[in-house]
Amino acid sequence: MAYPPARGSESMSITTGTLPTLTVERLGCRLGRRWLIQEVSFDLEPGFTALVGPNGAGKSTLMRAIAGLIPVSSGSLSLTDGPPGKAVSRQIAYIPQFPGAYDHISVRDYLVRTAWWDRHRPLAQIQHEVNELLHQLQLDDIAHYRGRMLHPSLRRRVALASAWLRQVQVVFFDEPTAGLDPQERLAFWQQLYRLRSLPNSPVAYLISTHLLAEVQSYCNYVLLLSHGRIRQQSTVKDFVRTVQGHAYYACDPPNNSTLIDTGRYSREGYWVLAPQAAESLLPRHPDLIDAYLWELNQRFGDDSDTTSHLQSQEASAFSPGEKP
Repeated sequence: MAYPPARGSESMSITTGTLPTLTVERLGCRLGRRWLIQEVSFDLEPGFTALVGPNGAGKSTLMRAIAGLIPVSSGSLSLTDGPPGKAVSRQIAYIPQFPGAYDHISVRDYLVRTAWWDRHRPLAQIQHEVNELLHQLQLDDIAHYRGRMLHPSLRRRVALASAWLRQVQVVFFDEPTAGLDPQERLAFWQQLYRLRSLPNSPVAYLISTHLLAEVQSYCNYVLLLSHGRIRQQSTVKDFVRTVQGHAYYACDPPNNSTLIDTGRYSREGYWVLAPQAAESLLPRHPDLIDAYLWELNQRFGDDSDTTSHLQSQEASAFSPGEKP
C-alpha cells in the first residue's frame, strides 16, 4: 500500500501556551533499505501523551530510537531545558513492556543501586530517598521482595520508581498495561499520577497503548502513528472532534461500503461511521475509538484487521472515567 502524502516536514505542534519538553524533527530509522520510521516530526508536551497505532506501525521503534537504544538514520532531537544531540537520550527513561529482571536482590536494593549508579551521592542519603519514594508510591509492602517474586504489573511500577530516581525529564512506556486486569491497570495509572505530583518528577510521559479507553480517561494528548509516520497529533478532545458529524447508529448490520463498522452495538443500533447523514442513520456522540478508526480508514481505506485487533484489545478495558 502506498504512503499518503506526508503532513510536511515541520514539527507537528499543539498550541498549549507552554514550551514542548521534547522536539523531534524529521526522525528516520531504517533497516537496510527499509524505512521503519520516516520523516517523523512532533513536539512532546508536558503531561501524558498516548502513542497509538496498529501493530507494526513503528511505535516501539520510535520510542527506542528517541531513547538512544537503536541508531537513527536521520533527524534531530532537542530538549527545551537540556543540551542538544546525543545527551538528549540521557534525559529519557525507556521502560519496555517487560522490564528487565533483578531476580536476586530486593526491590529496595535495586532502587538504591539505580540511584547510586546514576547520581553517586552519599549512600545514607540515597537510602533515605528510596524509603520516602517507596512510601509515596505505596510500594512499602513489596520493598523486601526479590525481583523474581514480582508480578509483571509490580515490575512495571518499580521501573517507574527507578525513572524518578534517575531524575530524567521524559519517560517512555511501551504498552505498560497490556495483559493486566482492570484493578492492576487502575493501580498503574494511580501510581503514575502520584509520581507526576512529586518534586523533581519527569515532565512528559509518552505511553504506547492499544487501550483507547485508558487514553480517553487519563491522557492529555494523542499521537497516531501508522506505516512509520505521524498521522495525527492533538489533544484527546480535539482528536475526538475530528469525527464529529460522522458517528451514527445504524438499524441494520453495516454492509454499505461507505460505512465503517466500529464493531460495537447497543440497543440504539450498530455503531458506525459515515461520511454524511442518511435517513437510516441516527446521530450519536463520537469517542476516541471512532476518531482512531475514522482517521485510519480515511487515509488507507477499510482495514478490517485494524478494527478486529482494536475490538480484542478494548474488550477487556475498563470504561472511561475520571482521572485518578
